[in-house]
Amino acid sequence: MHKEFIYHKTGKQTIVELTAEEEAEAIAQAAADADKRKAAEAMSKLREIDLASIRGIREYLAAQPDAPKIIKERETQAAAERAKLTAR
Repeated sequence: MHKEFIYHKTGKQTIVELTAEEEAEAIAQAAADADKRKAAEAMSKLREIDLASIRGIREYLAAQPDAPKIIKERETQAAAERAKLTAR
């Protein structure tokens, strides 16, 4: 048997005895929670990278002589919005 300490918001501490099966489940759940947090952090970083890449890709494509009109228009719109931010 394993003893687990549970802390309450009130500051009280409770000691609960876990069976080997309950302890294994608690360990597995803690590992799964840690894996979920790591995956969420990685997804967040990937979103940041993707968003940062979009501007560069759009600028590059708009500078190409055969760029589609919509890409050039969107880059012009984006440049105008960036200008508003720097004008402050």
